[in-house]
Amino acid sequence: MKIAFNKNILLIARCSFLIALFGSACMELPNKEWKAPGNNAPVIPPIAPVIVNEGDLIEIQPQVSDPDPADILTISFRGWAPQGYSVDVSDPTRPIWRYQTGYSDAGDYSISVVANDGTESGTVRKDILISVKNVNRAPICPTIASQTVAELAELQLTFRASDPDPEDNFNLSYAFGWQGQMPAGVTNIVVDPLNDNASFSFTPDFDSRGNYVMEFSVTDASVPTYTVNCPIPLKIEDILYWEKAGDLPSWLSQAVVNSLAVDPYSSQVYAGFSSFYDPVSNPVPDQGYGVYAYSPLGNSWADISTGLSELRVLDLRSKTGTSQVYMFAATTAGIFRYDGISWHEMSSGIPSKYRRIFSLELDSQEKIWAGPGSGLAIGTGILGPLYFSNDDAQTWVYSNGITDLIRVFDLASGGTHMLASVFRKSGNAYFNAIIQSLDLGVTWEDNSFFGHLSSPSRVITFDPADSQKIYVGVDNQGLYRTVDGGTTWLLPILIGTTNSYPRAILPIADPDYPGTVLVGLTEKGIWRSRDGGATFTAQNQGLPDGAAIRSIAVDPNNLDRIYVGTEYHGVYRTKTP
Repeated sequence: MKIAFNKNILLIARCSFLIALFGSACMELPNKEWKAPGNNAPVIPPIAPVIVNEGDLIEIQPQVSDPDPADILTISFRGWAPQGYSVDVSDPTRPIWRYQTGYSDAGDYSISVVANDGTESGTVRKDILISVKNVNRAPICPTIASQTVAELAELQLTFRASDPDPEDNFNLSYAFGWQGQMPAGVTNIVVDPLNDNASFSFTPDFDSRGNYVMEFSVTDASVPTYTVNCPIPLKIEDILYWEKAGDLPSWLSQAVVNSLAVDPYSSQVYAGFSSFYDPVSNPVPDQGYGVYAYSPLGNSWADISTGLSELRVLDLRSKTGTSQVYMFAATTAGIFRYDGISWHEMSSGIPSKYRRIFSLELDSQEKIWAGPGSGLAIGTGILGPLYFSNDDAQTWVYSNGITDLIRVFDLASGGTHMLASVFRKSGNAYFNAIIQSLDLGVTWEDNSFFGHLSSPSRVITFDPADSQKIYVGVDNQGLYRTVDGGTTWLLPILIGTTNSYPRAILPIADPDYPGTVLVGLTEKGIWRSRDGGATFTAQNQGLPDGAAIRSIAVDPNNLDRIYVGTEYHGVYRTKTP
């Protein structure tokens, strides 16, 4: 029969009594736990220290046994009890102490395995040392959106990384570099660490347009150290940086560059000059200056006005032939054509009273259109029609339809659609208007959207890449635009501030920005839109303050080379890489 003893009720008898009971000698052991004969204590084999890293899973499953097969073992764990630990007792004879360490558990700990066989004397205990080693984790890059900056503009950025290890969070160091190509001419790179962040600034130089990747590196202070690279996409947008296109003769210092045209074969630039005129204050130019040709390679100008009987040139248009480019000039004495050596008057069919030509246009069928003009004062002026030529200006025919035009400010075409900004008389009324033709000038009608304008429109332009996009500049109102060929018109955009006077409009086929449009204003220089005319930014770097723009042209062989004609300041061109 098995005897179980409880140390709390064990009676300690005299040695003689024990002798009499068990028939043998004994001695008293007052400080020792007494075990009943025949009971063996449980056995816990040695358990090696547990050494893990933060983030590791700890599982301890002691192999406890008992020499007495009939004994029922109870196994428990004492000591370190971190939050989240568990004991798996699905097998009570082999329980598992389990804990998933975290990254704040670095340190030394101990737990005890306690086994009991159901008797007071059958309890054993083994201590287990647990060492959780610190693990250094890498810093974390912040979330920073892609950055955009213009050339010559400063980019400022505050960069704040973090570290999952609290002890490292205020001991981070920063460095800056580029992933791949570095933009040309980057200046003023400054990294200024301040506790847990870095202030960064730099100014991209001119000609650094493109897409790049900035790269911050962040290093912590623990051992071993960790460094992470944090990429930030960067787009550097180009600006239009202007420089004088050669030196014009001094007598052109008071000239107005009414029109510019570029030869698509040679990239030679033609500029038509006149003295300043204004439809109200000075409707008749008092002198003219002719046509000058600019050679980009030589950065020089040459007077090519030979043959012009009238030097007041108000518009220029070029027509590309199979082997040459015809240049046409609208003057106050008719239309002239340039053959590469001299100019020849080509006004046959236009009555002399209508030979004051203000605007020219080449339509999609290569007909040349001419818009005459005279004085704008109410009660004066000669009423007339539009004219066109099918034979490179050798003969001209008037267009049926509207014949009460006093002045045609501008003509524009795209596809079969034509628009003309005019000052006209209808009955006893004088007014500014936009007239249109939907059949390449066979018939003309009023554009009902614009009606009678309180101020004249001086410039109309179709986007050469999409004739459904049309831009109309109206004095003191700004820029009207349509994207559906005029079915609907968007309300005008006042470019810059109030009193916006557009004088030149040029859509540019920029592959990076399909909606690029340039607008030249009087006294406000050049403005550029990247979104089809919805918003504009000034692009006047290098231009005289308050430059009044009269004309714009782009070199078809180099879309980065743009020319602008001004009042009193000659011709400027964009700097190119």
